[in-house]
Amino acid sequence: MDQIRLTGIRAAGRHGVLDFEHERAQTFVVDATLSLDLSVAGRTDDLHDTVDYGAIAKGIVAIIEGEHVDLIEKLADRIATMILGYSAVARVQVTVHKPNAPIVVPFDDVSVTVERSRETVSRESQSHAQDPDGASAGVRGEGRCHCAGHSADDEDFRNPADRADQGVVCGAGDDYAADTANIARPVHHAVIALGGNQGDVAATLRDAVRCIDGLPSTQVTGVSPLYRTDAWGMPAGTAEFLNAVVSVNTKLSAEELLRGLQRIEAEHGRVRTDHWTSRTLDLDIIDFDGMRSDDPDLTLPHPRAWQRAFVLGPWLALEPDAELGGAHAGSVAQLLHEASDRDHIDEISDDWMVGGTASRDTSSPGTADNATYGAMRGHAANAADGVNIDDARGVRDGARGADSEDARNAVADTTANTEASLPEGTAASRAIAAASAQSRPASRRAVISLDSPSTGAENQFRRAIAAIDNIPGNQVEGISPLYHVSQLDGLPDKMAAVIQIFTRMDARDVIASLGAIEESIGDGLDLDLVDMEGVHCDEPDCKVPWPTAHKRAAVLAPWLEMDPDAHLDGDPVSFLLAMAPDTAQVGFLTDNWIIGDTL
Repeated sequence: MDQIRLTGIRAAGRHGVLDFEHERAQTFVVDATLSLDLSVAGRTDDLHDTVDYGAIAKGIVAIIEGEHVDLIEKLADRIATMILGYSAVARVQVTVHKPNAPIVVPFDDVSVTVERSRETVSRESQSHAQDPDGASAGVRGEGRCHCAGHSADDEDFRNPADRADQGVVCGAGDDYAADTANIARPVHHAVIALGGNQGDVAATLRDAVRCIDGLPSTQVTGVSPLYRTDAWGMPAGTAEFLNAVVSVNTKLSAEELLRGLQRIEAEHGRVRTDHWTSRTLDLDIIDFDGMRSDDPDLTLPHPRAWQRAFVLGPWLALEPDAELGGAHAGSVAQLLHEASDRDHIDEISDDWMVGGTASRDTSSPGTADNATYGAMRGHAANAADGVNIDDARGVRDGARGADSEDARNAVADTTANTEASLPEGTAASRAIAAASAQSRPASRRAVISLDSPSTGAENQFRRAIAAIDNIPGNQVEGISPLYHVSQLDGLPDKMAAVIQIFTRMDARDVIASLGAIEESIGDGLDLDLVDMEGVHCDEPDCKVPWPTAHKRAAVLAPWLEMDPDAHLDGDPVSFLLAMAPDTAQVGFLTDNWIIGDTL
C-alpha cells in the first residue's frame, strides 16, 4: 500500500506523570506514516484524491498542545485516531518522541510507537458504544470551552466539523476525534476592530482579545498598539475611546465569527442601540479574506472602515502592507492619509496587552495583566495566507534572541512592582540605590545565568530579571528558553536559563547586585555573572569569565539557544556545549516561559 510520511513534527505540550510536567511545557516530536491508496491522485494530480498532510500536521500540533495526558502512549493513540478520521487513510503508524523526558541517566530519546487501522478503531468504537460507562461522552461533544461563554452544545457550533475543532482547540473529551474527517475546514484571515469608552476599557479590550482567541478554531495572530481616539462628532463631554485591531486566522465562517463576537460583546455589558453612543465594548469584522458582502447583518468589508482613522491607524501599525477592498478600495496607508479624523487618534501604548504603561496617560487606564499575549504584538506580518492556526500557538518567540523587544515588554509587568518586592533596607534595595548614585562608563554586554531547584523557578527568574532590568544603567536585551537540569547525585532537579544585558556597572558591582537579588528572592535561586565584554578578572570576589561555565551545559545550552554565535573566552559556545560532560542532563522545556506558556 502507498504511504505518506510526516517526520519530526514538533510542538510544546504539558504531558507526563510528574507534577511539574502538568505545569511546564516541553517539546514533543511526532513521526506519522499513513498507508492509503494514492493511485487516483497519481493520475488526476488533484488534492481531493489524496489527504491534506498539512491539515494532518496541524491536527498533530493541536493534540500535542491540547489537553494533558500522563502517558505518551495515550498521546500517540489520540493522534492515530485523529488521522484515521480521514477516510482515505486505511492504516497509520505514529511515533511520539519525548526527548526531554525527566530521566536522571544519560539518554538520547524516549519514544512510543503505535499502529492502528480503520478496522481496529471501528471495533474499539463499537465497544465504547456498547459500554454505558465508557468514554463515549467525549464523542457526543460534551467537552466545553468557556473562553467566550459558550460550550460545544451551543446551537451555532453543533455541526460535526465544529465539534471536532472544539475538541482540538478547547480540550474536549478523550475521544474527541469523532467526525474528524471534517477537521480540514479552510482557514480564513480576518481583521477585527476593538473599541470602547466605558469602564476599565484597556482591561476590557485585553479580555476581549483572549475571548476572541478562545472562539472555536480561531487563533489571534496579531495585536496592534492601543490608540486613544477623540469622541469626534459625539456630544460634548463624551469620554474618549480606546481602540485597537487584531488579526485572526479562523476556520469559522464570517457569520459564525460575527455571532461569536456579538456574544463576547454581550458578556462585557454591550447593549446595542445606535452607532453614535458610548459603549463598553465594540467588536467589528473589518475584513474577512477580502470577501465582499452586501448582507445588512454583515457587510464586508466594513462599510465605514475606509474613513475611520481609529480603524485604519491600528490596522496600518499591525499590517503595514494592508489593503482594503470594496467600493472604497485602496491601501490602508493611503486611506489613513485621506481620513478626515486622522488628527484625532493618538497611539498611547504598544505593550498594552501585557499591562505596559502608556506613553501618555489614558483616560481609562487598564490594570496590569499577565504577559500571555506579549509576543503577539506585530507578528501578523509573518502570517502568510494559509498559516497554521495551531502552529501560531507555539510561535510566540518573544523570549528568544538577543534583541527581544516583546520579552522585555513582558518583563515590564514585573518590573513595575520590583521595588515594592525588594523591601526598603534590604541588600537588594541598597545595591539599586548604590548603582543609581554612581556614574558609569559606556554600556557593556554581560551574560548572567539563572538556576533554581524551586518548583516556582519561573516566577523566581521573572522577578530576578525584572530586578536586574530595574537597576539604573542596566537593560535586559536577551532571554533564553527555559531548560530542565537533571541531577545525578540525589539532589532535586533544577530549572535553568540565561539572560544577556547591557550594563554601565563594573563586574564587581554586577556580582554584588546579583548576590543582593539572590538574598531578597531566596529559595535556592542562584545568579552568576558568566561573561562580561572586555573583562578578565581572577580575584576572590570577581571571577570573570566564570571559571566553570565552559563545562556546564546548564549554562551553555540556553546561552547557545539565545545567541547561536556566542563565544566564551574565545571559544564558540557551540563547541564548548558539545564537549561538556553534562550535556545529556540538560533538556529544553519551552522558549516562551517569560511571557507565559498558555493562552
